[in-house]
Amino acid sequence: MLPAVSEGTVPHIEDYGLASVIHMACTVCEHTTTLESSQRMDGEDRRTAFEINTLHVLGEQNAGLAPAKVEKLFTAMGIEYHLHKTNHGKLHKVVGATVETLAKESCEKAFEDEVVATLERGNCTETVDGTTYVNLGATGDCA
Repeated sequence: MLPAVSEGTVPHIEDYGLASVIHMACTVCEHTTTLESSQRMDGEDRRTAFEINTLHVLGEQNAGLAPAKVEKLFTAMGIEYHLHKTNHGKLHKVVGATVETLAKESCEKAFEDEVVATLERGNCTETVDGTTYVNLGATGDCA
């Protein structure tokens, strides 16, 4: 439940990229309630790891856009954007490393699946000096 806020009461707002943290004082009991406009990501850096900022960086990387181009887009749309360059760079590294890891795992899984499928066909192995090699059909010899 939101605290009682009287007219003229101005909440304190902290901007973190596309996320905001809003501190509002109740006019009845003066207790301060903090609201965050975005969920936080799991991880070690709890100060800047808002989900919206992480998704923003993922979208930048996926679209191949430089941060300066996205900032111009936000400005043209009238969206305030205050993600510090250092934090933006950290998020790029984290998101980039995560995407790279997922891509590597996906490639390894696809390779393993292809090896299993080739072995199931049964005619695409070759043994040289006691080591069995699997021909994945790159030359067209394996059908």
